[in-house]
Amino acid sequence: MELKDEEIIKVLAGSPVFRGVPQDHIKDVIVELGCSTCSFAGQDFVAHAGDALRKYPVLIAGLVEARLPKADGGYTIVGRFGPGESFAEAVPTTLRVSPVDIFCVEESFVAYIPAARLEASDNNDCLRVRANIMSEMSKKISELSYKLTLFAEPRLRNRLLMYLQSQDEQGNGEITLQYNRKELASYLGVNDKALSRELRRMQDEGVIEVSGKHVRINSNKQET
Repeated sequence: MELKDEEIIKVLAGSPVFRGVPQDHIKDVIVELGCSTCSFAGQDFVAHAGDALRKYPVLIAGLVEARLPKADGGYTIVGRFGPGESFAEAVPTTLRVSPVDIFCVEESFVAYIPAARLEASDNNDCLRVRANIMSEMSKKISELSYKLTLFAEPRLRNRLLMYLQSQDEQGNGEITLQYNRKELASYLGVNDKALSRELRRMQDEGVIEVSGKHVRINSNKQET
């Protein structure tokens, strides 16, 4: 995958990492920080758990997934990231290693911001980028706390409802899932067959309505 400079800048201009940086300043920031880019094929790994992490990656195109490796050789999906999102904000700057595998769900293109040069710069735009990354780090830590709360819920039905209620509803009250059944089971940390059985039960009882990746919650039918 190859992208033109103007395409990269357009994505960065809409990224929370560059929030507050004028679009016509972004190219200068890229040059000052010595940012680099790299393309990845679908099913490639951008990073493995334990890899050194000295650059903040920002996804320009494609879709990547953070996976937490399990002792049995499997994994738990931690989250997914689309264009404009950075997937390293939650890594403390003192850690310098990736705590998760970063897997390309599809062909992807990544821009890298060198951490050392960003931390050393006193350029106002670079200071804004650094502040944005710290802000995004805070959000990711909150998301991690939510994930731990989700895993602490013993009942599969409640765990599933917690996840669904955390998703954005469309105007018609429907939720569009970003995962298929197997991926959602991994995200919830459960067996995919158990998830399918619970979804069928919830549909039969009228708790939810499911059509493909579209789900509607019937709040008057929920149980706790």
